[in-house]
Formats: sequence, C-alpha cells, structure tokens
Amino acid sequence: MRRIGPRGTLLTLGACLLAFRASAQAPQVAPQAHRYAAIHSLALSVKDVAATRAKVEAALKAAGGVSMVAPENQVGSDKVGYAQWSYAVPEKALPKLLKRLRKLGKVTRDVRQPSLPTEGGEPPGDKVLLNLAVDGPPLPGKK
Repeated sequence: MRRIGPRGTLLTLGACLLAFRASAQAPQVAPQAHRYAAIHSLALSVKDVAATRAKVEAALKAAGGVSMVAPENQVGSDKVGYAQWSYAVPEKALPKLLKRLRKLGKVTRDVRQPSLPTEGGEPPGDKVLLNLAVDGPPLPGKK
C-alpha cells in the first residue's frame, strides 16, 4: 500500500470539500406573509440630503405615516449623505405621498411587493410599509 504525503492529504481533503460544497444547496425560504397591504421600497438620489430630510419627514407626517423604527435606531447622517426611513402609511394616502416624494430627487429604486396571504388566512392590513432611502453627496469636510 502506498502512503500519501501531507500534500496529497491536503489535495484529497480539498477535493472532498469542493464536492460537498457543490452538492450542498442553500435552503429554499418561502416568501413571508406580513401584516401590510404591501411593502414599497423607494430610493432617491438628491443634491442636498439635509434639505430633503425635512421635506421627506413633512410629507410622511402629512400622509399619516407612523415610524416603524425608534428614533435612536434611525439610519443615516447628513455628514455622510444618506438617510433611511421605514414608515407604515395608510394605503389610500400612498399614491399622493409617492408622487410628492418622487419629485424630491432622481428615483433609483421604486418597487412594490404585494402582500401574501398569511397562514391563518387573516386579511392584510390597510397600511403599506414604505422603506425610503435618500442618498447624496456628503457635507464638505465632514467625511
């Protein structure tokens, strides 16, 4: 019987790992149902994040939106040129709100995912979860 040296052992082990990796598949995850009528993602590119932030927050408030993220967990900074919101908005107010928001900058993402039936068969709520991201140039000298 021929003895395999350390190099041969490593090559054999590597081949086994590659074969295992090729045969292993990521588990398939079914889309999750949620309590919203839909989830809408909107991203904008703007010239001034700070000025846009005030307009976005005024528009969300006027539409009856409710923040889904605690203030201390809000993402974004005018210094780095990015802001993000996650709001539950009444479905009836969403078209007017989106029209208002789209005017604030260049739309880089605008996607709506409809609700899926829940396991218990409960109907979706009357609110849409709006995930909104705004990016722009960072403030000069504040990187």
